[in-house]
Amino acid sequence: MNDVKQMVRDLWQRMWNPRSLVFLFFLLLSTVFWFLQSLNEVTEHDVEVKVDWSEVPRGKVLTSEVPATVQVTLRDRGFALLNLLYGDHVPTIRVPASAFEAREGHVRLMVADLVKTLRASLPATTTISGHKPDTLDFYYNSGRSRRIAVRPASPIVPASGFTVVRTAFDPDSITIWAAQSVLDTLRCVNVGMADLNGTAATIDTLLPVTPIRGARIQPANVRVRATTERLVEKRVRADITGENFPPGVRLRTFPAQVEVYCQVAMSEYRRTNAQQFRVTVDYNHLGDISGNRCRVVLQRTPASARYARLSTNEVEYVLEHSGQ
Repeated sequence: MNDVKQMVRDLWQRMWNPRSLVFLFFLLLSTVFWFLQSLNEVTEHDVEVKVDWSEVPRGKVLTSEVPATVQVTLRDRGFALLNLLYGDHVPTIRVPASAFEAREGHVRLMVADLVKTLRASLPATTTISGHKPDTLDFYYNSGRSRRIAVRPASPIVPASGFTVVRTAFDPDSITIWAAQSVLDTLRCVNVGMADLNGTAATIDTLLPVTPIRGARIQPANVRVRATTERLVEKRVRADITGENFPPGVRLRTFPAQVEVYCQVAMSEYRRTNAQQFRVTVDYNHLGDISGNRCRVVLQRTPASARYARLSTNEVEYVLEHSGQ
C-alpha cells in the first residue's frame, strides 16, 4: 500500500514540474487560438426553425399532421452562427392566414417563400443556402366531421384450438374531420389486428386506427377487447331434406339423417343443435352419381360452428311419386 502511495506521489510531482506547466499552458493557448480561428471562418450549419401555425383562421381545422419545424441551412462566420444557435432569439417562420383562403382540401406551400421572411430577423451577413423539406403539404376543412364506426381490418386468428367469441372496441365509433368528398365515401375506419394473431389469451390492448390521408381522426387509438375460448368437438344428427323437387315427387334417403361434425366454443356447446344445420339433396344433381346414390350437401351451419363436415357425402335414395 505504501508503495502505491509513493508511486502516485512521484507521478504527481513529475506532472506539475515547471516544464509540464509551461507545456500545458501553451497547449491550452494554442487550442484557444484554433477555436477562435475556426469561429472566424465562414461555415454552414443546419438550424431547426419553428413553424408557427397560430394564424389558422377561426372555423378552419387542420385535418392532417403538420410539421412543427423545418430545417434551414445558414451560412456565415462561426461567431454569428454561434449566437443564432445558442442565443435567446430563435428564428420562426409563420404560415399566413392567406394559405387557407383557397378552396378547402389539399394545400402545398413552397418553403422557399416562407423562409424569405426569416431574412429580416437574421444578421446582414447571414445567408440561407438551403432548406428541408421543399414544401409544406397539409389538408384542412371548414370544421365538417362525422362519427364513423370502428371495424377490424381483418379477423383475429387465434392460436390453434381456440376461437374468438367476442370482440369489442372502446369507443366503437370515432370522429373524423375531412373534406366532404372524403366523408361521403367513408363507411367505417379500420383497426389493424394482425399483431394479435396467434394468441390464446383474452385480449385487452390499445391499438391505433389506420390513418386516412387528408383526415384528422379523434381519438387516434381505441381499446380492443377480445375474448377467446377453447374449441371442443360437437356432433349432431341432421335431417336430409330435398331441394328443387317438382310437385308430386318425394325423396326418401337411407339413412334419413347424417352426422355433422364441427368444433364450437365451450360456451356454445349446449346451445348448438341439429336444427341449426341444413343438409340437402338437390333434385337437379341426382344424376351426378350413377346408381341409386345421391350427393348430400351441408348447406347451412350456425355462425358458432367451425370446420363443419358431414360423416358421408353420399346416401342411397328412392323417389316416391304421388298416386303410386
